Amino acid sequence: MSSMSLDHRQLVNLEQSLNREFLRSNRAGAFASSSLVYCNTRKNHGLLNCPIDELDGDNYVLLS
Repeated sequence: MSSMSLDHRQLVNLEQSLNREFLRSNRAGAFASSSLVYCNTRKNHGLLNCPIDELDGDNYVLLS
């Protein structure tokens, strides 16, 4: 697993930190993604996104 180090000044500057995002996935198709300051700026940002086969197989945000 890789790591990233950021300066405190980058995180407190909202204009810079909203442009930086993380994406963490597993082999089952679920993933977590958001900006570094946990502001969900996109439709698919959330801490738990999973495909639901019973509905239509698309990804749904289960935990935002």
